[in-house]
Amino acid sequence: MKRWVGFSLLLSVLLGAARWADLLLWTDSATGLCTVGSVWWRYGGLALASAFALLAGRKAGGSAEPLLCRRPAAGVPALMAGVLFGLTGAQRLLLSVASPGVGTLLRTVLELLCGGWLLCLGWFWLAGEKSRPTRKIGWAIAGSILFYWTVLERFMLNSSSWHRVGPTAAVWQQLTALLFLAALVRALYLPGQPKLGAVCGSGLLAFCLCLCWGLPQAAVRWAAGELSGPALWFELGLCAVGALGAVCAIVCIKNTPKAENARQDG
Repeated sequence: MKRWVGFSLLLSVLLGAARWADLLLWTDSATGLCTVGSVWWRYGGLALASAFALLAGRKAGGSAEPLLCRRPAAGVPALMAGVLFGLTGAQRLLLSVASPGVGTLLRTVLELLCGGWLLCLGWFWLAGEKSRPTRKIGWAIAGSILFYWTVLERFMLNSSSWHRVGPTAAVWQQLTALLFLAALVRALYLPGQPKLGAVCGSGLLAFCLCLCWGLPQAAVRWAAGELSGPALWFELGLCAVGALGAVCAIVCIKNTPKAENARQDG
């Protein structure tokens, strides 16, 4: 189990390093099109790392009770994500005061809800309180709905060719964030069932796509002046969700029964 998860984390880091090199050396910054090699090599590497993350996650066993106690290492990225999504919503609200649209207002509310829930979740893990991060599951569900909307928004407003890897992968990043946060909601509010596999697998996937793949993309776009304001905070929030995914996956490793770990590694 530990070997599988460790190799998945390493593979994601290597993918991120390759993405840095690809964006700086072999991708046209103006169009986002590949200048060297086939676009399918990029998708192939991303698919390989993602598939291995899901496969490693399936090997995690046990209940999600370890996530219901004090976890400072998980609390820090959760707080960071909460602050960043909160900043996203607050700044978007300020910028849209003059001419607010229904879509913008809805996204702003969802960003604020997501930020608030992640802040509560981070405080829960830092303080080690006995109760749930929030008493009602509705807030947790509302916090994760943000990524339903962003995926729909991507398809409706930002459709692109498969030849532009960045915008296409951005949809997958947000789907991954949704998958991971949904697994966390189930683990935190419906305890007693074996859900570590879902949390571990989706957490590893979030680390791969949201952080290792997403951070180089965000950094290059920011350096080129293409990313600022709410969009920048949102991308950094996704990176924090990816970091949280890695921490949760490591928690899953440490709390899988030793006999099961030995059997799976063998």
